[in-house]
Amino acid sequence: MKLLAYLGIICLILGSFYGINHLGTSYTSQHPTLNETATDPDLYLRNVAYYSKEQTPDRCLYHLDKAITSIKYIESDMDVNTSNKVDEALTKLEMIYQEIAHNALSKEDLSEAFQYTLNTLALAELRVSERYAEGNHMDLSMIALKYAQLHIKNALQYTGQKNLKFEQEMFLQVDSILNNQTEPSVLVAEHIDELIREMSEKL
Repeated sequence: MKLLAYLGIICLILGSFYGINHLGTSYTSQHPTLNETATDPDLYLRNVAYYSKEQTPDRCLYHLDKAITSIKYIESDMDVNTSNKVDEALTKLEMIYQEIAHNALSKEDLSEAFQYTLNTLALAELRVSERYAEGNHMDLSMIALKYAQLHIKNALQYTGQKNLKFEQEMFLQVDSILNNQTEPSVLVAEHIDELIREMSEKL
């Protein structure tokens, strides 16, 4: 039964990922939290993980540097509270950079740093989504929320058993909001605020 439940969650995540790629993509924005730039760190971190398994440190360092640069660019679109969390994530990534450069990479350190970074980016998108919901700009709120969900999905690749249930539940809660777009903006903002509180406490 547990296996079936887990497979059900995985299927929902994959289905939601399809939805993320096919909803709201016609909108273009100069804000890096509201366009495809938001997912650049996810891609670069995935490349680092791949090249670490291939034991090609030069490629790891190249993509990790790109990830750090892309996060710093996205950070320009964040509020101060979120930016502080992102700075912590950047410090973790810089530590991974040094581990790779000195041929001392710990798989556990990499997974922890990448999970923290992606959840921090999810938190940033949740705050952007809440801000737009409070202003009744629900189209923009949903775009930011979709990017938050994508960050959470990608964080699951690096999550240990300890945090797996929490991230799966966060993913499902975001999915519930995305699938109930008839709800008044004030209630959506309240739901997102609760997600922000939960994620902030976990980070």
